[in-house]
Formats: sequence, structure tokens, C-alpha cells
Amino acid sequence: MVKININRLLENSKRTSLIGKNIYTYEGYEKDGKWLPPLPGFRTHMRKNKMNFGICIGHQIENVTEAVYPEFFEEGNKLRFSCVRHRWTPAWQETYYRSEPDSSYYPNSGCISFCETKCITENDVFCSRIVLRSDKRKPAEILVKLISPLNGEISFDIKIGALGAPIHTKGYVSITNSLSDSNEFVVTVPPNGEIAFSYSFAFSKNNVEAAETAAKMVLKKSNPFSEKEKFFNDFMKEFAPELIAENPDIMKVYYYRWFLIYRAIHLPSEVIHNHPIQRFCMYESPYGGWYGCPVGLPVPLHIEETKWMINPRFVYDNIENWIENKTNYQRYIQYTPWRYGVCIGTTRIKR
Repeated sequence: MVKININRLLENSKRTSLIGKNIYTYEGYEKDGKWLPPLPGFRTHMRKNKMNFGICIGHQIENVTEAVYPEFFEEGNKLRFSCVRHRWTPAWQETYYRSEPDSSYYPNSGCISFCETKCITENDVFCSRIVLRSDKRKPAEILVKLISPLNGEISFDIKIGALGAPIHTKGYVSITNSLSDSNEFVVTVPPNGEIAFSYSFAFSKNNVEAAETAAKMVLKKSNPFSEKEKFFNDFMKEFAPELIAENPDIMKVYYYRWFLIYRAIHLPSEVIHNHPIQRFCMYESPYGGWYGCPVGLPVPLHIEETKWMINPRFVYDNIENWIENKTNYQRYIQYTPWRYGVCIGTTRIKR
């Protein structure tokens, strides 16, 4: 029997979200359902509706849409790029960009292009590998700037529960790259050639040294993207009952539903000081507003969707959070644990 790569099964060219356990981005579409184009780096578009949430650290952070992204300059001029090809998977994404036409060299097409492959690792570190290419007949000197409004110690407001007031918290950010100790450096791309470099973004709730260590460690990996793909596929193997069907659309729909469960599982206490929920919890992380933090209203739906898990430990954590009324879980549905009992045939919660 052929082993299915579920990560590749769910590949498409529309989505742009980066997905980690506790650090991630929202989906890249407007309120009217229009999908927005990919952007280089760890950032999202500022959306036109009122839910302007982009970068999430544990929970939604209002009006923060940029963590780190590259800009390129040639002979003092900022190069502007357009996306020409995009591949998204739950584990990683790969995007090709080409610069705007340069009338002084070749008026019909840009001569500088790059491919960016990026992911957020299973340890919540953003990693990107860029292959920068020049189609010119002479060497191209390119100034690279890694832009970030977040560096060192940062503070921000987050919503722990849907109905509670935001709380103030802090953490530490480190940004590093494979070519220089500085976030600004020059690369020389050979004629009709290419040059590659990687950069990373790490966050720690403890200290900047921990963030620096995490950011540097991911750059030492030979292929963090294949590692993340293996992590995602292993998750599906451990938790999702296997389905083999001749119709690929049925397969995609089935595993897409399990992908939604995968991305809704978080452990925010890893990145937020004194978080009231110390276990795993589930919430509809990428959709903003009421759903970017733990809330009791959808718990019965979580149970319905996760009751077939081979290993239901995340379900148990979600139910125990409800029983202890974490972040006012019980404000909504009063029969949640009994509904769980109906699903599994007992009302007794077991570890």
C-alpha cells in the first residue's frame, strides 16, 4: 500500500497562513472572501475589516501584522517584487517572486528574482530560506535588509478569554541570519547565477538569550521544512484514523477537517506568562475576533470533531479546562461534558 503524504495532499496555491503551535498568522483573505497575494517573510496584510489581527503569539495581537521580512536594494533603489508562483502546505510554503521591469537594463521583465521557502517549526520558530537569482550578464550587488518592528524585549496586549479585558504581557524576540551578524548585509549574485541565505525569528517569554538560542539553532538544520512536514504527517498518523479512498476529493475533505483540528490545538502557557490555562486548549485560531482565544461556546463542536481521535489527550484537556471553568468556559454551554459522555459512552473523565 502506498503511504500517503497528507501534507502534500492538502497543497494548494491560495492559502498563505504560517502555522505553528502557539505562533502563527491569520488566513490571508478579506471579509468578502477575496484571497490576498503572498508576502515575503513573517507578516500578513492589514485587512480592511475591523479585525486587524495578523501575527499571533499565543493569542491574537491587535494591529501587529509584521514580525520580520526582507527588502532588497540595488544601486540604492528598492526592488519591488510580484508573486509569480505559490505553493502552500500545512507544514511549509514556497513562493517565487520576480522584480518589476528595469528600463535601464531590460524593459520587459525584471532581472532579479527569488524563491522563499518558509515555515514555523514545531518549536514555534519562524525559518525562511531565500534563493536570490540574477539574470544579468554581470554580477549584481544586492543590499538585503531584514525589517522588523519587533526586536529585543517587546510588550503587547492579548485577550485571554473572549469576554475578558485584554491583559498586558511581554516577551523577547531574536532575529538572525546565516550570512551576517547584522540584519543588513550585501550579497553579490554572480552573472546568471544565484546565492542562498536563511533567516529566522524566535520568541521567548523568559529572556532574550533563549530567543537567540532558538533562532540560531534552526539555522543549523539542513532542512527544517522537511522536518516540519514529517512532524505534521506524524501527527496525522498518531491522532487521525486513516482513510483510504479512490476519490481524491473525499480524501482531501477528510484530511482537511483533521487539519483544522491540528491547527486549533494550542499550549499558550508556553509563550504567555501566568496563563490561566496550563493544559492544551482548542480554539479557532486563524479567524480573529471572538475565536482567537479560549472560549466555551464551541466546545461541544470540538468534541464532535475530535471524538474519533486515536489518542484523545487533547480532548481530555479541553474537557478538564471546561470543568474547571477556565476563562469562563461555562458561561455558554452547560452540558458539554455530558455531551462528551454521549459520544464515548461514559460521563467519567479518564486520563
